[in-house]
Amino acid sequence: MSIDDDPLPSSIQIQVFDKDMVGEDDSLGQVEIPLDQITTTYQAKWYPLSVGQGQIYLVIKKIRDPLKAKNSSPNVGIKPGILKYLITLILALSFIACFLGSILAHALAAILEFLAAVFVRFTIRAFTGFLVKFDFISIRPGKVTEIAISGLQIQNPNGSYKSPYFLRLDRLDIHIKPSSFFQSPTRVITVPVLRVDGLTLYTEKAKSPLVSIGSRQAELLNIWGFLGASPLDENEKSEELRTKLAKIQASSAQCMQQCFQRAKIAEERGLLPKSAMGLNIKFLIDCLLITDLNLYLKDLIADLAGGTDGTGEHEYKPVEIGHILMDVDDFGAEPLWIVDLVKLILPKFITHIPVSSILTSSVSAAGSTLFDKPSKAQKALKENTDKVQDRLFGANWPLYHGTDETSSLV
Repeated sequence: MSIDDDPLPSSIQIQVFDKDMVGEDDSLGQVEIPLDQITTTYQAKWYPLSVGQGQIYLVIKKIRDPLKAKNSSPNVGIKPGILKYLITLILALSFIACFLGSILAHALAAILEFLAAVFVRFTIRAFTGFLVKFDFISIRPGKVTEIAISGLQIQNPNGSYKSPYFLRLDRLDIHIKPSSFFQSPTRVITVPVLRVDGLTLYTEKAKSPLVSIGSRQAELLNIWGFLGASPLDENEKSEELRTKLAKIQASSAQCMQQCFQRAKIAEERGLLPKSAMGLNIKFLIDCLLITDLNLYLKDLIADLAGGTDGTGEHEYKPVEIGHILMDVDDFGAEPLWIVDLVKLILPKFITHIPVSSILTSSVSAAGSTLFDKPSKAQKALKENTDKVQDRLFGANWPLYHGTDETSSLV
């Protein structure tokens, strides 16, 4: 029934008649229902008639759209009854199967992540002898592949180091678009997000079996311990250690020379610029976020400045950097060659590290005589920094050697 009156009446009247075969139908009474008592959901109710003792059972609701009201019907369950139980059972079993499948998939992914971490740890240990730990490594392929490494910890090399580890990384998240690598002649690695959380680095100088003065073990910075011996150390070494260090330096120099040679050939042919380092890959980074950095750098700076002993810095407060954030405004909208990328990122770190302010305290704690002449300590720091770069990467290393960046360190 539709009501087209404007304005709407306050109530509706329903009259009830009997059905006579002969003559007119007789009225059995009527019922009046106020419109404000009718809701938009079905209501079933007995209504008394105005004449006699009769009642009428009505199922009624309010619908503002007459066409919709014409095609609507009261809410009823699925019939026959056995059908609704069958459908409910099928849906319940489907839900349980999907739920168990989801649990199985997550369990399988966890097992694979654990095995990946064990594989990486064993491989590094087998080839280098260094102990590296992971909580897990997760790789989620897709249009944007997500790589997550949690709980990365690199232990100190052998020696009497007291710091709990060399490096600790709580979490590393890398998002990469694999498709961008194949879309142009110049390979572009697109990284929408690169995030590093909770990075702690200990540089510590302590007695090491890798260096000795006569029959006595000498102190060695743990960074140099990963390389076999210090590029700065000129003390007596056994022939085995000399050979080992020479191989490391020769391999590093050969690798860098090959890179420069490829870069030179590519530049001469007009194929690649020098900043590509002979590598036909560009990097497009949208966001780089590094949070919660704790850097213990006194022993490193003291060692470069000529300090003879460790400072015991691991017992004191580190250099703390809350966060370093770089986005499209810093990197630009165009892909960058590897050297250009490093040149953008490195100054961000250097500006957050108070090298000058900790130089004096670190050299003093290390027992260096250079402390009496700060300018001489700064000169030694610069010279030894250049020396390390030349010994490890070759004299043509483009990031620092012969540029103003080195002098900015002090």
